[in-house]
Amino acid sequence: MSGRKLLLTLCDPNTDRNQDSIIRKMKSYSSVFKQGAYFLGTEKNGGNAIGGLYPIFHISTDSSKIDDIVEKPRKAMLKVNIGGTDLFLSQAVYLELEQIDIASDDRHEYDTNAIIFLGCKVLEPGSRTAKGFEKSWKTWISLNVLTTLLQKEDVDLQNVIFLKQISPLARDMFAYVALLNIKLLPGQDVQVLDALQQTRGAVVACYSGLYKVNKDSSHKKESLEDLIETVSSESRRSRDSNRHGGSSRRSTRSANTV
Repeated sequence: MSGRKLLLTLCDPNTDRNQDSIIRKMKSYSSVFKQGAYFLGTEKNGGNAIGGLYPIFHISTDSSKIDDIVEKPRKAMLKVNIGGTDLFLSQAVYLELEQIDIASDDRHEYDTNAIIFLGCKVLEPGSRTAKGFEKSWKTWISLNVLTTLLQKEDVDLQNVIFLKQISPLARDMFAYVALLNIKLLPGQDVQVLDALQQTRGAVVACYSGLYKVNKDSSHKKESLEDLIETVSSESRRSRDSNRHGGSSRRSTRSANTV
């Protein structure tokens, strides 16, 4: 579903507040944060190529807020006030450039419960470097290397979404983001974090972190599905069609071909 726009918000990696407290305050500060999906970082510090690890990120498809920031970039939120103290944010609108299904099973339905966040910065948007990255992003982030390591640990890989920042074109925010959606089984955190640690810096020269879906009781399941993928419904339609003698084709690429 390339072409959709998403609003990404990252919280200051230097904050000492716990994740639940941050989410509660963000929701009370703006209606934008009452919808969408929250993802919680699984690491406290260390091991990253470009510094601190963001404790939380939030994804929204709020079209009114997205249109606001596209039209007036200064409307991107830079901070929220929590108990008299400012929590600094990085917020931008992203355009989805590509989405690749890397599930190994044609009958696979997405039930993502974790995301590997890969973020890359460029000094000059629109530069030759930026255009080169955009054209060959899978090579730049060594996607094959990372997915191969995860497959060896039997991690359920689902799909990857490639995003480009379009407003406000802030240099302190990632110019490009890849979201690798996965389903973790109990205890697999360690294997995924080990794979990230093996690839950080030398192999994957960008920000990388493992985030889990926040299981807030008020969170609407359908909003997360909308933010991640619609192939699950296509998969159901395909099976229904096959049951009734029809034919339906769906494009699925393995991790070795992305």
